[in-house]
Amino acid sequence: MKRRNSLCYEKFSNILRTLCKSDILYQYLQCHEKDAYPIVSEVPGTCLIINNKEFVRCELREGSENDVEMFKTLFERMNYDVICEKNVTRDSLLKLLKNKSKDKALEKHDIFVAIIMSHGISDHVITSDNQYVSYDEILKIFNNKDCSNLKDKPKIFIFNSCRSKLHPGKSTFKLFHTVCNSFILFRWFRWF
Repeated sequence: MKRRNSLCYEKFSNILRTLCKSDILYQYLQCHEKDAYPIVSEVPGTCLIINNKEFVRCELREGSENDVEMFKTLFERMNYDVICEKNVTRDSLLKLLKNKSKDKALEKHDIFVAIIMSHGISDHVITSDNQYVSYDEILKIFNNKDCSNLKDKPKIFIFNSCRSKLHPGKSTFKLFHTVCNSFILFRWFRWF
């Protein structure tokens, strides 16, 4: 199996390895407990992992299944319901997200995490059928009006995708979260 050698991939993989091998998240939350959302459910939330590895016209994303396994291990260790999907088309991605946003099981959860790994361009994810879906289009599916099961609960979106032809060789890793009725950019990492 060919492994990607880019610096951004190595940094991202190191973060995942660190999170999976330590209790760094728990330690952080203990220090900042009063600032954290309450997580009281036995199963704290759902983690939806979408990995587009194979594309109609784009290069194969070799090694991406390793990231999926690390994310899956991390969230299973925290007792999340983990759902993994791969090589989704534009239509199937939007349908999957809309169905998940209406899922009654989310009422019992305190948090929702979506991790989308794919090729990208600017602020768009490229699906396996080489169609574009904007980050905003994805985020709007989970607003408090359309996703009342997660109203006033944290919704975390991680987009791990390159920015393609606009910035060759540069990758973006974005985290978003929502509060009340609006989407707020929580953190934006750029690895060059």
